[in-house]
Amino acid sequence: ISNSIDFYGTIRAYSQEDTELIIKRMKEIHNGIEIAFDIKVIDEFRVLYPPVINDNILYNNFLKISQDFNFIQGETLALAEDFAFYQEKVPGIFFLLGTRNKEQNFISPLHSSSFNFDEKVLLEGVKLFAKLLEDRNEI
Repeated sequence: ISNSIDFYGTIRAYSQEDTELIIKRMKEIHNGIEIAFDIKVIDEFRVLYPPVINDNILYNNFLKISQDFNFIQGETLALAEDFAFYQEKVPGIFFLLGTRNKEQNFISPLHSSSFNFDEKVLLEGVKLFAKLLEDRNEI
């Protein structure tokens, strides 16, 4: 039986309040484990990224505008993303620009050594951003 264990994980949540609640509850659980098993739990929580929270106005405009594009609404994602720091200062919207193309064998995930994509998809992203900016100026 091991004398110690190192355990690492990532917490991702949809709000800062949820992150704080998760950390609070984990500390309470650790305290219960300490009491139950007469051991010491040393925990360290480092919140590296705030949650990515899209601005409601921009998001609703995005939904309207994206109908003119090949947009597929997926499920909500809990992201760890630098963009969240910008969103703390100014309204923003984070969305994924799909690059998967089975016909061209562009099927590898983004963070892999075999990732590749058709660069034409970037033009569609620029067009979508331009339309978002035009629509934003009309508000």
